[in-house]
Formats: sequence, structure tokens, C-alpha cells
Amino acid sequence: MKSKLNFNYLIIGIALFNFIACGHKNSKSDKSDTMIKHEQNLNDSSDADSIRLKNLIIKLLNWSETDEAPDFDVLVNSEEDSIYTGIHWEAHKKRLHQLEKTGFFTNSFLQNYQNIADFLDKELKQNPEKYYAGEIPPYSNDANIWCNCQDYPEDWEKTITIVHLNIDANTANFQWSWDNENYYSVKAEKSNCCLWKISYLEHFDIKSYEW
Repeated sequence: MKSKLNFNYLIIGIALFNFIACGHKNSKSDKSDTMIKHEQNLNDSSDADSIRLKNLIIKLLNWSETDEAPDFDVLVNSEEDSIYTGIHWEAHKKRLHQLEKTGFFTNSFLQNYQNIADFLDKELKQNPEKYYAGEIPPYSNDANIWCNCQDYPEDWEKTITIVHLNIDANTANFQWSWDNENYYSVKAEKSNCCLWKISYLEHFDIKSYEW
């Protein structure tokens, strides 16, 4: 009788062990599936943002290619010495309004643009090294500051790529290139779920305007 009772306990123990092990296995499987789905969603979101950021840069460069308004327009002292002595504030105000209307830029980018103008105005007035009409600005490499280029390559929209993309919450840091040799650094911020705006461009760093 005792032997039969022990055998029954053994059967119950084995069944209980299998039940627990099976449940534990299913729990791990469910958790794994959840993690996989979460990672997939993150990847899908990152891919979508990468496409949106690329489209933003394409729109920016298309706009820049046809844009003829000067950035940080300057005033000349007189026709005799032709020395630039400060920012043309009326032209600058119109330019700032143009940039705002594009919808490409954050308020912080526009504020930085204003800070550069204030800085240049002071430098033009006080710097011993003068900027003469007809010469390359002492703070410029004579390239288009929106693309750091002289000319746009043919079919550039088909070759432009986004590289080194790092998205943290609603902030993106990345570079773009259309030749895999020269790269342009950008920062962007996302608002309203899917709308990205540019908050920083490499050649609008105030340090680039020192001389």
C-alpha cells in the first residue's frame, strides 16, 4: 500500500513539474515575441524618420539651388574706400522672414542665424582686418554655405544619402552626402509626431564667422 502511494506521489510530482516547466517556457516565448515586435517597431520608426530627414534635406537643397537672396548682406562705407562696415539690417530682416516662411527651420536655428548677424556686425565695425568690396569675405571659403559646394552635381537627388544617423527621442544627429566623400553635418528636431525641422547646420556655426 505504501509503495503504491509513493508511486502516485511520483506521478503527481512529474506532472506538476512538466506543467510548471511548460508554463515557464511559454512565458519566455511570449516575452521574446513581445521584445521582437517592439524592436521591429523601433526599426520601422527609424527607417521612416530616415526617409523624412532625407526628404527634408532634398527640399532644403532644392530651395537653396534657386534661392538668390544673400545671407548676412553687408553695407559698404563709401564708394571711395569700399569697406564693408556692418550688416544691412533691412535686408537681413527680410531674409530672416524668408527663412521662417520655408518651414524648414526651428526657432533655435533662426535665433542662431540672428546671433551670427549680430556677431558679424560687430566684427565688421571693430576688426582691424577689413572686408573690402569685391573680395572674398575673411570669414568665408567662397562656397555655398547651404551645401558647402560650388556647384550641385548632376542627378544629385538620386545619389544623396543620410549617414551616421542617431535619433534620441525627438532629436536627430546625422550627415548627408551626395558623393560619399564630402559630408555635411545636420541636427534636426521632431514635433507634431512626424514633422522634422532643422535646428543646426554645419556652416551656420558662429565659430565659422570669426576672422
